Amino acid sequence: MIDVVTLASSHLFGDALASQARLRYRMFIACRNIEHACFEGMEYDQFDTPAAVYLLWRDADGEARCMTRLLRTTVPYMVKSFWPHLAEPADLPSSTDVWEGTRLCVDIALDRRTRQRALAELLCGVTEYLRSQGAQHLIGVTSRAQAMRLFPRDLEWLGEDAPIEGRMESAFRIPVESVAPEGARERYGFASSVLCMDGRAAGRREGKLAA
Repeated sequence: MIDVVTLASSHLFGDALASQARLRYRMFIACRNIEHACFEGMEYDQFDTPAAVYLLWRDADGEARCMTRLLRTTVPYMVKSFWPHLAEPADLPSSTDVWEGTRLCVDIALDRRTRQRALAELLCGVTEYLRSQGAQHLIGVTSRAQAMRLFPRDLEWLGEDAPIEGRMESAFRIPVESVAPEGARERYGFASSVLCMDGRAAGRREGKLAA
């Protein structure tokens, strides 16, 4: 399942917020050597606010191993605040119809098959959650190659490539309905709903880790 965690609901999910910050530290600072803010092995930034929504795939021990952070574009968000040059002003919305996805990562310590399954379930969760909020589009910034692997359908580029944190990246927009990998629910046998909103399923994650 995919845990949906906010500051308001974090008490229902144990140390989920700290766990996602540890994963971000491993993936962005330890692995990529990016100079992000950190404290005691946890990565964070100014967008980790009460408005942030964290979607987490956690292993049998409750440790976050795949995640993304979602923000409505009606609050400060990364591409508009840091990299507005990646898109035309009209493509930097302030609307409940458009959300931004950031800090998407999957733990490279997982085996390949488990990484693929975790990421597929997470993206199904993103579509499910954003649909429940009435969102129409997701925007974000990543490399073109990475975006094409994640979202091969209906991807729209908002501008030219530019160097961002050591690699060439671009801003993109995608319809919410195209975020989930095509056929993922049938291929992996996911339930009609993959989201855990209240913590009751936290910790019951049989089969998540490879043997």
